[in-house]
Amino acid sequence: MSLGAVIFDFYGTLTEHTSVTVRRSGTNDVARALGIPTDELFDTISSTFTERATGRCGDMLATMTWVADRCGYHPTDAQLAAACAVRSESKAGMPASCATTRWARSAGFAGAGCGWRW
Repeated sequence: MSLGAVIFDFYGTLTEHTSVTVRRSGTNDVARALGIPTDELFDTISSTFTERATGRCGDMLATMTWVADRCGYHPTDAQLAAACAVRSESKAGMPASCATTRWARSAGFAGAGCGWRW
């Protein structure tokens, strides 16, 4: 029997546990880049997990735009690019997800990739 798919538990397998303080710090950096009050963005992020985690909002840029719109803000292209860069940098320290998805790709599983989720 051969495997056709591998499903990983997102938490603890593809991500590392971080405290609310650490998560809040990263969100605050993104909020500043977008020009959105930090509390407002954090509350929106906290209440939209399912939409963001399931990819309903699209790629990182589309998700940043969607989240900002939910907050009632319309950042410039430069602000959105800066926010995406900040978010990408904050995820650079999470090598476990990249190692796992590299293994899945090398084993021949289609769709395996080291992506982001916010």
